[in-house]
Amino acid sequence: TLFRSLVFLNNRVMAVEDITSNTDVPLIGTITKNQKRGTDIVLRSPSSYFTELFRIIRIKLKLLPENQEQVVLVTSTSVEEGKTFFAANFASVYALTGKKTLFVCFDFRSPGKLEEFNLNPDIGITSHLVNDLAIEQVVQKTFTKNLDILLTGPIPPNPDELIESEKTKQMLQYLRLKYNYIIVDTPPIGVFGDAFLLNKYCDATLFIVRHNFTRKREFVSAINEAVSNQLKRLSIVYNDADVKLKERDIKIYGEEAPKSFFLIEAVRNLRKLIINILRKI
Repeated sequence: TLFRSLVFLNNRVMAVEDITSNTDVPLIGTITKNQKRGTDIVLRSPSSYFTELFRIIRIKLKLLPENQEQVVLVTSTSVEEGKTFFAANFASVYALTGKKTLFVCFDFRSPGKLEEFNLNPDIGITSHLVNDLAIEQVVQKTFTKNLDILLTGPIPPNPDELIESEKTKQMLQYLRLKYNYIIVDTPPIGVFGDAFLLNKYCDATLFIVRHNFTRKREFVSAINEAVSNQLKRLSIVYNDADVKLKERDIKIYGEEAPKSFFLIEAVRNLRKLIINILRKI
C-alpha cells in the first residue's frame, strides 16, 4: 500500500510507461545517463554506445534532404530538460555522416552554452537579422569539418516579432540551400510559443522529456499543445533515462560496465514487476 501510494504521488516521469500511457505521440528513442556530459560528447566519443543512441534516432527519423526534409525542431515542456545538450549532439551525429550540418540556437529566452566549441557569443542570429551582418559572418565553424553553429547573438527585446519577420523566413530558406541538415534548438513550449512560430520552417519535431525531472501533468499539457498546434512529424525523446545497458552491449563498444550493474538491473526489474502487478489490481 505504501509503495502504491508513493507511485501514485510521484509526479515526475520515471519510466517509458509514464510517457507512452499519457500520449499517442511516438517515442522515437531513449538517451541514457552518461557521466561524460557535454554538448560535444558525440564528437569526442563517436564510437561509443551513447553516440549510437543518437544514431538510432537519426535513422528512425528518416529525413530525406532530396525531398527537402532537412530541418528538425527541438523543444520540450520546460527548462533544463536537456534540449540544447540533445540538439547539439544530434546535429553532431548528422555531421559524422559527412553531410553539411548546421546547429541553430533559436532559444532567445535562454541561449545555450556551448563552451566546448569555443565560439563567440556576441555574434549570431540577431547580428544578421537586426544588424544586417552577412550570414557568412555570423555562422561559426567548429573543430569538426561538417558542423557549423549559429548562435542567438545579442538577445533581442522582441523575439516573437523577429521570428515572424520576413528576414527570418529568408534566412532559413537560404540556410536550406547551404546545408544538408539543420537542427534548431527552441524554447520550451510549456513556457513560450516560439516553437509554434518556427514550426512552419521545420520538417520534423523532437520533444525532449527528461527522466526524474519532467512533471507528468505539465508534460501531458505541453504535448497536447504540440499536437493541437500541429508540430510537424512530432516524436518524443526520453532523455537522461535511468536505463541500464546489458553488459554484453556495453562491452561491444569497448566501454567498462559499471560495478553496480547487476544489482541495479535486478532492482529495476523488480520495480517494473511491482508496478505491473499494481496496475492490474
